[in-house]
Amino acid sequence: MTISKILNLQTVLVVGGSLFLLSPLSTLLPGNFSLWPGESSPTPVVDVAAGKLLFEETAGDVGCASCHGMNAKDEGLAPDIRGADTIRVTDSLKNTGDMADIAMTEGQVTEIVAYLATLAPKK
Repeated sequence: MTISKILNLQTVLVVGGSLFLLSPLSTLLPGNFSLWPGESSPTPVVDVAAGKLLFEETAGDVGCASCHGMNAKDEGLAPDIRGADTIRVTDSLKNTGDMADIAMTEGQVTEIVAYLATLAPKK
């Protein structure tokens, strides 16, 4: 199956060379990875809906939204993080007082970053 066929069937977001699915594609891809023609390594499939759930409800037992606001744009106690990348999120989790106790896997951070990319202001 070519990428053009998949793009016609699914909504995708490409950020920094990574493909983020905005809707499930599990019926078209085997497992959690897919090799596109001419690609030498697997491209991870990231569940943006899982990132949204983590952001809104799950992370730190209350969700990131409890401080950053439901749209991540400084509607709460913490700054605007729409479009934040993995480095910024990981650094904040390690070095920000209230966030230092939040334990997240690399996969969960990737899912949240994919969700934040969907909230990024249009340029």
